[in-house]
Amino acid sequence: MSLDAQVIAIGPFLPALVDCLDYPARFYEKVPPGTTVICTVFQGLTNEGSTQLAEALGFRPFDLGKHAIGLDGVDDERLRMFDLDAFERFDRLREAGFQFYYLPNG
Repeated sequence: MSLDAQVIAIGPFLPALVDCLDYPARFYEKVPPGTTVICTVFQGLTNEGSTQLAEALGFRPFDLGKHAIGLDGVDDERLRMFDLDAFERFDRLREAGFQFYYLPNG
């Protein structure tokens, strides 16, 4: 079975986080602070990448009851190695109170 996965973040919009979000800044010009926004943080585009991503988050890809990511099980070092730029966005969004979800597609 082929697997790809992504980690999405859901949380309150803050203008200081616009560079962490999916769209260019101009799309957020009329979004009031505190409005709930959704963005993609990590993508695992292969079986191996999707599995590595899940394991860095503290579970296996099809541990379906664990896809709401509990931040205490996250291995920051493995996530940094997976994708440094995405990790830096993840870290900023985490500090801003976003919630994260792992979405497998297999």
